[in-house]
Amino acid sequence: MSILKCCFILLIISFVITSCKKDNNDEDQIQNNPPVASFTVTPTTGNTSTTFNFDASASHDDNDPLSSLQFRWDWENDGNWDTQFSNDPTSTHQYGTEGDHAIKLLVQDTEGLSGTDTRQVTVTNPPFQCGDPFTDPRDGEIYNTIQIDTQCWMSENLNTGNMINGNLDQADNGEIEKYCYDNNEANCDTYGGLYQWNELMQYSTNDSAQGICPDGWHIPSDFEWMTLEMAVGMPESEVVKSGLRGTDEGAKLKAGGSSGFEALLGGYRNNGGSFLSIGSYATFFTSSHSTINLSWCRYLFSTKDQILREKFEKTFAYSVRCIKD
Repeated sequence: MSILKCCFILLIISFVITSCKKDNNDEDQIQNNPPVASFTVTPTTGNTSTTFNFDASASHDDNDPLSSLQFRWDWENDGNWDTQFSNDPTSTHQYGTEGDHAIKLLVQDTEGLSGTDTRQVTVTNPPFQCGDPFTDPRDGEIYNTIQIDTQCWMSENLNTGNMINGNLDQADNGEIEKYCYDNNEANCDTYGGLYQWNELMQYSTNDSAQGICPDGWHIPSDFEWMTLEMAVGMPESEVVKSGLRGTDEGAKLKAGGSSGFEALLGGYRNNGGSFLSIGSYATFFTSSHSTINLSWCRYLFSTKDQILREKFEKTFAYSVRCIKD
């Protein structure tokens, strides 16, 4: 065999080997593409009580199965991730505020590459209907409500403001202050706060002033209390009297009574700073003042079924029930 022929054969063999190596290297260097993120949201509109369901099961990756992918969510698309990475492609969320909310999904594969997708939901609140729970936008406290004849009442005592010690007077200082029975905040959680008249009125002297009630609600007047009492059966001739009046109207307004008003016997704070009569009395100021020092009030009792209407000193601290405007 000639030298030229041998060289030609060796050249062919070298080319084949080089081509095989190149093919192998090409296979080893296949590019890993980022995963494709995709999700659905159900429903796309709702209110602040709606649970929105998110499903990213349609996400996929060329190299990794769905079960190997990691998912995390940013409920406001504000750059702050609200969940940790998880292999679960589904999640749920509730929004506490109205408006359009953008949601961002990030999907990550086993190589650390990621893809994103965004969607939007719209949150609206229907008009308030009496009987629905009411959320105080100032602090998030939720109050049950009850329609009694023509009036809409909170069926829980108001609990708003910062607790101060019972040996101090509440002050006109730009913030709402409350007492909790025995200076124990847990009692406010159960019975609501106790407020001196000037504080609960927020230093107004007008009948039906908003006072410390949320927007759209106000401190009931003496007349509005009379309307409530007549709605649960007290004769008109009785409601205008002072002292103990009626028959069983107090029983109807107390917790467990037929009216749904659910008055709890939360006691009161006297003008010496002492807490008295929890479990025995429910006490409520009205917004109607009698003199510079006195306001019309209502008392309910554990041992009586009537309702006391009387004037008491504004420096006492009683419970507050708000009524809808």
